[in-house]
Amino acid sequence: MTDVAARRTIDVAARRTIDLAVKTLPRPGIDLGIGALGLLCGVVALWSAAGVDPIEVGDGGLAPALPPVFWVAVVGLNLAFVLSLGRRVSSWLSPTLVVGLLLLLYAPAAVVGDVPRNAVSWRHLGVADAMANGDFDPRIDVYFNWPGFFPGLATFIHATGLPPLQVAAWAPVANVALWSLGVVAVLRALTRDKDAILIPLWIFLIGNWIDQDYLSPQALAFLLHLAVLALVLTVLGATVLGGAPGWRDFWRVGVRVPEQDDGHLRRLTLAVVLLLSVALVSSHQLTPIVLAFSLAALALVRRSWAPLLPAIIGLLVVLWMLYPASTYLVGHPVFGPDQAGVVEANLTGRVVGSPGHLAIQGVRIALTIGIWVLAAVGVAQSWMAGRRDLRPYVLAIVPFLMLPILNYGGEMLLRATLFSLPFVAFFAARPLATLRPRWSRRTGKPGRFSAARALVLTLLFSVLCAASVTARYGNAHFDTFTDEEVQAAEALHGLAPAGSVIVSGAASTPWASQDYTRYTRRSVQSLCEADFAPAACVRTLHDLADHEASTGGITLLLTRGNQASLEMQGQMSHDEFASFEAGIRGLAGTRLLFANRDARIYHLGPPHTASPSSDP
Repeated sequence: MTDVAARRTIDVAARRTIDLAVKTLPRPGIDLGIGALGLLCGVVALWSAAGVDPIEVGDGGLAPALPPVFWVAVVGLNLAFVLSLGRRVSSWLSPTLVVGLLLLLYAPAAVVGDVPRNAVSWRHLGVADAMANGDFDPRIDVYFNWPGFFPGLATFIHATGLPPLQVAAWAPVANVALWSLGVVAVLRALTRDKDAILIPLWIFLIGNWIDQDYLSPQALAFLLHLAVLALVLTVLGATVLGGAPGWRDFWRVGVRVPEQDDGHLRRLTLAVVLLLSVALVSSHQLTPIVLAFSLAALALVRRSWAPLLPAIIGLLVVLWMLYPASTYLVGHPVFGPDQAGVVEANLTGRVVGSPGHLAIQGVRIALTIGIWVLAAVGVAQSWMAGRRDLRPYVLAIVPFLMLPILNYGGEMLLRATLFSLPFVAFFAARPLATLRPRWSRRTGKPGRFSAARALVLTLLFSVLCAASVTARYGNAHFDTFTDEEVQAAEALHGLAPAGSVIVSGAASTPWASQDYTRYTRRSVQSLCEADFAPAACVRTLHDLADHEASTGGITLLLTRGNQASLEMQGQMSHDEFASFEAGIRGLAGTRLLFANRDARIYHLGPPHTASPSSDP
C-alpha cells in the first residue's frame, strides 16, 4: 500500500512538472507575430529612408528628413522587442529582432544616396588598393605603419568581386552584426539570463552612435577586442574559491582556480588569443593598448587564468612601435598629450558650430549621459543585491583610465565610451528589466499591469532610438554625398596637371578610393586651421600655389558638402565661404576647370594644357 501511494505521489509530481514545462515552452504563434512585427518594422524603416535625397538633408542631419513612417516603425520595432521579454521564446526570435534593429539604425546610410557616406571609408578603399598593388612605404602615412587590415580588405574585395563602394556602404551593418555576436559572447560569460543578455545588446546597439563601425581598422580591431575578452572571460577565466567578494579583500583570501578544467583547451585558447593579438597589434594603434589594460584589470581582480597575457600584448605593442611603426612615430607620439587640453580636445572643443550642429552635439551628450545614469542605477542595484562580480565593473571603468595618458587626436573620450559600452549597457539594463511585462505561465498572456509596463518601456526605447538616429546621422549634411559631388571628385584626377597638389574644401570629400599614393591631398580645413578668415585663407592657398608652381600648382575642389562642413563646425559662415571662393576666383592665374550643381574645380598656378569643362 505504501508503494502504491508512493507511485501515485511520484506520478502526480511528474504530471505537474510536465504541465509546467509545457506552459513555459515558447508559443510559436506569439513568437511568429512578434518576429514578423519586428522584421517588418526594420524593412519599412529602411524603405522609407531610401526615399530621402541627400540634397534634402540640412544642419539637423538625417533625422528631420526622414518621413513619419520611419518613426512609426521605430515604435513598432521596440514594441515587438518589449513583448519578447519576460518569457521563454523561440531561438530564432531574438536574432530576428536584432536584424530589424540593425536595418533601422545602421542601414539607412547605405540607401540614402548611391554611394557610401563618410569620406574616410573612401580613403580606406584607396589604401587597400595601393597595398594590393605593392605599396607598403611607411613614409606615406599612418596607415602604412599599421597595415594589417588593408590587405585583408583587398583580398576580400578581389575574392568576392563585390563593388568596393558597395562594400563600404554596407560595412557598418556587417560590422555591427559581428560586434553583436562579440557582445553576446562577452555577456554570456557574465550571465545566462536571456533578458540580461538581450536588453544590454539592445542598449549597446542604440547607444553606439559614435560611428566607428564604418569600413575601418577600428571596426576590425573592436571585433578582435571583443573576441579576446570573450575567450579570456570563459575558457581562460578564473574563479576564487573561499574568497569574500568585494573591493577590500579580493586579493587576500581564497584560492584562484581555472573555470575551465581542460588544460589542453586552455593552452589551445591561449594560442588563439595570441594570434588574434598579433593581428590586432598590426592593425590598430589604440585598441591593443586598451585590451592590455583591460586584461591587466581582470588579472588584478584574480579573474584571469593567464595573468601574463597583458604583459605579452604590451610587449608586442612596444616591439611594433620600435620597428614596423618607428618611421611614423618620429614626430607623432602616442603617449603624453597636453594635459591642459584633454577636456577641450575631447569635449568643449567639439561643442561649437552652427545651431543645428550644436543641437546634434547636445543630443549625443544627452544620450550618452542618459545611458550612464541608467548604468549608475544598475550598479547600485547590483551591489545592494549582492552581485559582486568585479569583472563588468573594471571592464567598464578601464577604458576611461586611458584619457590622461593617450593622445588620439581629441577622440579618446569617444573611443573610451565605445570600449566601455557593452559593460555600461550590462548595468543599464538592470533598472529597465523591472519594467518587463510579466507573462502568465498558465495562459501565456501578459499579467496584471504588464500592459502599462510594456508601454512605458516601449516609449523609453523608442525615445532612445530616436536620439540614436539623430546623433549617429547628425553630420549627414556634409558626410553624405550627392551624385554631382562624386562626379566632380572623379573628374578631379583627370583635370589636375601632373604633379599638382589637389586640395578639397574640407575632409568630407568622396575621393582617394583609387590612386591613393599618386597625389598629394590636402584640405582647406587643415591648411587654414590657424585662421579661417576668407582673406587669410585665400593668401594661404595662394602661397601654396606659388610654392608648388614648379610642380603644377594646386587644383582646388569645392563641394556642397565642403561648405556645409565648414559652416556646421563654425569655421566659416555662408557669407565667408562665398567671400573665400570669390577671392580664389580673383587670383591671377586661377581657372575654372569644372562646374556642376554641387561642385567646382579650380586650378591655381601657372597655365596648363587642360581645358575648362563646360557645365553639365
